[in-house]
Amino acid sequence: MKLHPTTPLVLSGRGLRNGRLVMTAVALAAVVIDEVTKASALSRGGAHVNPGVSFGLLAEQPALALIASTAALCAVAIAAWKWARTPAQFLALGLILGGAAGNGLNRLAPRQATGVIDWITIPGYPASFNVADVAIRLGAVIIVGQLAWSLLRRKASITNR
Repeated sequence: MKLHPTTPLVLSGRGLRNGRLVMTAVALAAVVIDEVTKASALSRGGAHVNPGVSFGLLAEQPALALIASTAALCAVAIAAWKWARTPAQFLALGLILGGAAGNGLNRLAPRQATGVIDWITIPGYPASFNVADVAIRLGAVIIVGQLAWSLLRRKASITNR
């Protein structure tokens, strides 16, 4: 079967199973890298605990932050298993799942303060973040990019008829 340059690679059967394995491996790698970098930042004293979610939202309600982030992780995992069909989707959802799981582990870790360990700061950026946050955002950018590319391809195929 010859693919047209604008035809997306959609996996099925064995390829779908392999895509899911890749997604799981990417998620696990994101968790491991996130945890190693957080441990390093904590040992150097260059980190702080954010009890909320992005930008400190729900900081005063850590139990609600845990429930909301767990529900989001479950929803993404279910959607990923049912929806992902292209290599880009498997990569993106693996990054999102790994980032969400890495931050979720922080909320469950037995420490004096419960929350997410943030250690990356950029002058002029309003919040600190961590590798898990980067993975989540990178996954989201990949999904949005693939969606935009798909819409452009669809528009091009309609106008070329």
